[in-house]
Amino acid sequence: MAGVIDEKAKFLDRLNDEEKGEDLKKKDEWAEKTVDFECKICKLKEKCHYYGKKPKFVKGLAEFKEDTYIMLDPFTPKGERKVGSMFLILGGECAKCEVTVCQECSLFYYRKLLF
Repeated sequence: MAGVIDEKAKFLDRLNDEEKGEDLKKKDEWAEKTVDFECKICKLKEKCHYYGKKPKFVKGLAEFKEDTYIMLDPFTPKGERKVGSMFLILGGECAKCEVTVCQECSLFYYRKLLF
């Protein structure tokens, strides 16, 4: 009987280890820079973490009115990135001409517009 319990405990430990490994992979997946951003005006190129309105890593602290290119703050150490407010907005699409522009080359007044 004790042997069966030991085997069951070992099996459950392996399952827990696999789940922990999958959780770490999921955390690392959203932290990878997978989205290409390029401003058509100043030619700024950067890989960012997210394009859309509701990034997961902001944890409900912000929701954007339009699709936005967002990256985690590269100046914050990885261990301190748990806080949802440590992100940078790179830019978005011009509401009028649909050109990808950075924050510096555009103006946000209800919608993002080119200068």
